[in-house]
Amino acid sequence: MRPRYPGHRPRPTPRPRHPRHRPLRQPLRRPDRPHPPRRRHHPGLPRRTPTPAPAPDGLAEALGATPQATYRTGALGDLLAVLADEATIRAITPYLAALAHLTRRDGIRGIIATAPADDPDRGYDFVSRYFAPAGGIPEDPVTGSAHTALAPYWSHRLGRDRLTGLQASARTGLVHTAVRGDRVHLTGHAVTILDGALHHPAG
Repeated sequence: MRPRYPGHRPRPTPRPRHPRHRPLRQPLRRPDRPHPPRRRHHPGLPRRTPTPAPAPDGLAEALGATPQATYRTGALGDLLAVLADEATIRAITPYLAALAHLTRRDGIRGIIATAPADDPDRGYDFVSRYFAPAGGIPEDPVTGSAHTALAPYWSHRLGRDRLTGLQASARTGLVHTAVRGDRVHLTGHAVTILDGALHHPAG
């Protein structure tokens, strides 16, 4: 092929792609194999400092355990119930219908049950569970927003700004917390369970 004008060079014929070369958008992982856990960092959520409040009528019966103290969490809308120990938290079997009635009656989003860890050497400082049956969540496996109240409560009680909480649901999950002024920073591990793209039709 001759140049069309002085100095023009024809474009070289592209070499065939090696079979192992794949487009960037093509997944490199088989769809039946889950993605490995990836460390996630949240830039910070508003701190929800718990304030002492009386226990609502019927809480002990609905929760299946008697709290030592209860706290409101301001704009978060949850009730924080502090129990005696980790074993009590793990053994909770709430009466969900009664708990749903109680939270609707008193305008509570959900119940955060918490206690100190039996053995901090196991890698966590406190334990919790979260119940919101009135909102269609009998028990949430891991609740990031609840830790915006748990972190300042346990930081004040234990005298440290950086802590690790174990949410002792059936699935369980560790949440690393750092209280920094009026923000709570959360760090943990997550697994991608859904990946996709949204397409908006033109015009």
